[in-house]
Amino acid sequence: MHPACFEMFKKVSSSKLGRVEIDGVWRLWIRDGDYENRFVDFPENSDLTLACEQWYTCVRGTEYLATNPVDVPGLEDLIQQCLSRRNDVVFKPASHPLPPLPPQDPFSSLPAELRHRIMLQLSRKDVANLRLSSIYWRQLPQLYFHHLVLTEMPWLWEILSIASKDMDWHALWLRLSASDGANNLDQEERGFAPAYREQVSATIREELKGHPDFHNELHARLPGVVKMTEERVEAEKRSGRWEVKGRVSEIKGLRNRRRIWEDVEEILRRIGELPNEEDWEA
Repeated sequence: MHPACFEMFKKVSSSKLGRVEIDGVWRLWIRDGDYENRFVDFPENSDLTLACEQWYTCVRGTEYLATNPVDVPGLEDLIQQCLSRRNDVVFKPASHPLPPLPPQDPFSSLPAELRHRIMLQLSRKDVANLRLSSIYWRQLPQLYFHHLVLTEMPWLWEILSIASKDMDWHALWLRLSASDGANNLDQEERGFAPAYREQVSATIREELKGHPDFHNELHARLPGVVKMTEERVEAEKRSGRWEVKGRVSEIKGLRNRRRIWEDVEEILRRIGELPNEEDWEA
C-alpha cells in the first residue's frame, strides 16, 4: 500500500474502529487482491478512469490525484486564519424583506438549547427553510457550524485538538467549502462536462469488452478520447449552453484526501463483511 494511503487507512480505521485493522485489510487483500477482482463493484471515480492506468496521465482537472493527502500545503494556514475572536451567533438581521411571520410562532416557547438540539438533527436545507419561517432561527449559533465541520468533514483531523471557543466555525466552513473540502464539486467545476465523461468511459469499455489486450488498448486510446471530449466541451461553452464555474482558493490535497477517505471507508465496510477469523482459518 502506498505510504500516504496507508496513513489515511490508519486514520480512518482508528476513527471508525478505535484501532488499525491490519488483519482485516490483509484478509481482504487475500480475497480480492488480484488485478481482475480488486475493483469489482467498487464505487467508480471517473477521474481515475481517465487519468490513471499503469501510469498517471495528466488530464486537465485531475491534477489533485497526484497530491499528498496527508500533509496538505495551504490547509494549516487556512485553519490559522479562522482562529480568532468571533461572535457566538452568525448572520446579521436580514436587510431584505422576509416572508410574513405566523401570528403565533410555535418556536417562541422553546429554549435556545432545545432549538439547537433540533437543529443538529436536520439537513442544511431544512435549517435554511427554518430561517425563513421563524425569527427564532434567523441567527445560527457557532455550535451549528462546528457540527457541520465535524460531521461532513471527518477527514479534517487537524481541528480535533482545537477548543470550540477558539475557532470561528462559520468562517472555517465557508473557507473549506470554497476550497472543495466537502461540497463535492468534482464534476461541476472543471473543463469537462460530466455527462460526456460518463458516456465516453462507458463507450470505451463497451468497445474493448473482451479485447485480449484490454488495458494496453485502453491506455493507447485515452489521449484521443480526452482530446475529443475537450473539443466537444469547448463547443458547448462557445454556444453558451453551459458554464464552468471558477474555483476559489482550491486546495488540491484536501480534495484528494476526501476522495481517499471515502474509498477507505468503503474498504472498511468490505472488511466488516468478511467472515470472522475463526471461520476464515477453518
